[in-house]
Amino acid sequence: ATELQKAVESLEVIDDYSQDSEKVADTSGQMTFLGWIESFPAQIVLTAMQISWGQRVEDGLRKSKKEMVFTEKTIGKYLVILADRVLTDLPKDIRQKYEQLITDLVHQRDTTKHLIDKRVQSKDDFSWLYHMRYTWNVKEKEPVKKVQILMANATFYYGFEYLGVGEKLVQTP
Repeated sequence: ATELQKAVESLEVIDDYSQDSEKVADTSGQMTFLGWIESFPAQIVLTAMQISWGQRVEDGLRKSKKEMVFTEKTIGKYLVILADRVLTDLPKDIRQKYEQLITDLVHQRDTTKHLIDKRVQSKDDFSWLYHMRYTWNVKEKEPVKKVQILMANATFYYGFEYLGVGEKLVQTP
């Protein structure tokens, strides 16, 4: 849970840095993002990205369509960075991490676009609720209760089970 907390906090810094959309596309922004990915195990990176995306979407639903569009564009920039990177010579574990992240980011981009197109404006709209959402509870003291996975009206604690870096073709709910 400590590593995940560090990853979530680090990703928030990267996301804040990327508020200027040009910064994500510049070389230092790319290296910061790629360095973040490489500094944590795949499970932590994927979970932190899920938490971050859920927070950004819910913030966007509360604030404005502009925030949602920005989230979609940021995901698109992350996808471009990773797509360029997987074309290079990489160690197998890093390549698999990038590929899994690409799969998750494509799902996040498509879901975000769907919410924008449907003009969803509430985090309580079923169009958002039926997607799997990861949340981070900063105030929770027990490590195993810090991350919750929500889908529709179901809530589960994230168990930190390690499933390895297997290949994944699609993101399923």
